[in-house]
Amino acid sequence: MVFEPPKRLVRAVGETAPDGDDWLEKLPEAAQQAVALRELTVERVQVPGGRSSLVVLVRGADGTPAVLKLAPGRARPEAERAALAHWGGRGAVQLLESAVTEGVLLLERLHPDVSVRSLPEAKALLEAAGTLRRLWVEPPADFPFETVAERTGRQAEAMRASARADPEVAPLVDLALGRGRSCWPRLPITGCCTARSGRARCSPVSGCRGWP
Repeated sequence: MVFEPPKRLVRAVGETAPDGDDWLEKLPEAAQQAVALRELTVERVQVPGGRSSLVVLVRGADGTPAVLKLAPGRARPEAERAALAHWGGRGAVQLLESAVTEGVLLLERLHPDVSVRSLPEAKALLEAAGTLRRLWVEPPADFPFETVAERTGRQAEAMRASARADPEVAPLVDLALGRGRSCWPRLPITGCCTARSGRARCSPVSGCRGWP
């Protein structure tokens, strides 16, 4: 199978990749190798997909549905791996393997039934709050995660760098970052956006979904 990156991913990587970065060029071959190494059967590439990784719907050798996710190092996939291992399926998808290939994650695939967006607002908020309670755990010792302040600070520098070329945009960026700085707590974040609760599951693959 030819792994063609979704247009959204191509566009986003083109906008954010540093000079000389060849992750996107090597992505099809890396995906082929990841599939072969794990003896996976590919169903399809998830489209439109995300802005920082390639998501492929696959099945294991025993037929179990799973998700293969490939991300560049700047997206911190190893921090996501560490977070999922630490959560161990509590409020988040299961990590189906330990580190085999850097930047490649094999994850539990969620099975959507009911969109959380279809629930009454109060019920949807309860589902979201329940998921957050499950995810709110003490980080492990020497955790590899950035704090919110560290990540937003890094992203702020990238915004300033891109705004320097436009004298009209730069003041607006400075104003926005100035107001946002007071809201940056020193809490660890994981880089992982694949979450679930007893009824509702949220993932970059299936969106937010409900379970009976």
